[in-house]
Amino acid sequence: MEFQKNILLVDDEKEVLETWSDLLKESIENCQVSKAINREEALSMLEKGTPYSVALVDLRMPDEKDGLAVISDIHGLSPFTTIFAFSAYLNPLNIDESFKNGAFAVIDKGWQYQEKITINLVQSGIALYNLHKSHLYELSEVLTNVCDTDFYFIEHNERVSEYAVMIGEKLLSGSGGKWKDVNIEELRIGGRLHDIGKAFIPKEILGKPGKLSDEEYMLVKTHVKKGAELIKKESTTLQNIRLAIEEHHLWYAPSDRGVGYPVEKGQQARKGNEISQMGRILAVADALDAMTSNRFFDKDRPLEEVIEVLLDFSKDQFDPEIIKIFGEKEFVERVRTFRDAEAKKRDEAKKRKEMK
Repeated sequence: MEFQKNILLVDDEKEVLETWSDLLKESIENCQVSKAINREEALSMLEKGTPYSVALVDLRMPDEKDGLAVISDIHGLSPFTTIFAFSAYLNPLNIDESFKNGAFAVIDKGWQYQEKITINLVQSGIALYNLHKSHLYELSEVLTNVCDTDFYFIEHNERVSEYAVMIGEKLLSGSGGKWKDVNIEELRIGGRLHDIGKAFIPKEILGKPGKLSDEEYMLVKTHVKKGAELIKKESTTLQNIRLAIEEHHLWYAPSDRGVGYPVEKGQQARKGNEISQMGRILAVADALDAMTSNRFFDKDRPLEEVIEVLLDFSKDQFDPEIIKIFGEKEFVERVRTFRDAEAKKRDEAKKRKEMK
């Protein structure tokens, strides 16, 4: 996993931004610094999906609530980022509010040796961010490899992860803030873990060619709840992902064609925007890979044919806002490039297997 050293600076004084940017670049090798002079600029940078390891936010800006609002924005959009609030005008109230909004620590601009202390804190924040991320990736790797011994399903999970990230990045870049709650790192991990509950389904059922019996299909559908329960048991830091795993087979607009699953007896299924944004994205990514790399056929379905199916089911199964991006040539070509590369890898692996 790549070690991230992306730092976000937010201050309403350009001179302060330049001074701190230069200091950080001189003191921390290979760090990348983004500078925002107000909340609007900070939000724009966050919505691009850059994984910021540390954010330094000035509390005192023209609108006295802006600093706290930026901290809240960062914490909501990038929950793994280590946030430092800094100000020359600290008081018990704004210190308390900083922590409530998601700051990890508060720095007094009036401290002696403040620059050295801040650099040390930023370096610690970078290490903390990367440690947290490596723990999550390690957990997803362990769960995937221990529970999922079928190579096809391991590959499927990796592809769903990549498709989910592509979709998330596209929605973040062109939605005008509508999809601002999407977290790319959570999508990446969620894609890898979305089918983890299939570890509890007999392999002969998962690998059965042809149609499943009603009893077998009912058993396969339990993988959603079993996967969510496993995540809940193993980690308290993956609860957004747990929710998305529970939801990725629910239909956006239930119709006479289906409602999805799981639906508790006597209860109505979640639908529309009641389903989390991550759950809706994973639903499309999962279907996209299932249709473009079906394990039981020699040839994958053409991408254009798959897009037609997705468009048809945007009436009920999928969020039409997500399916809309498949009408954009640049995005489709990105999907095609990845899909073709994966198909080539599968063909090469198949040939190597046949040669043994």
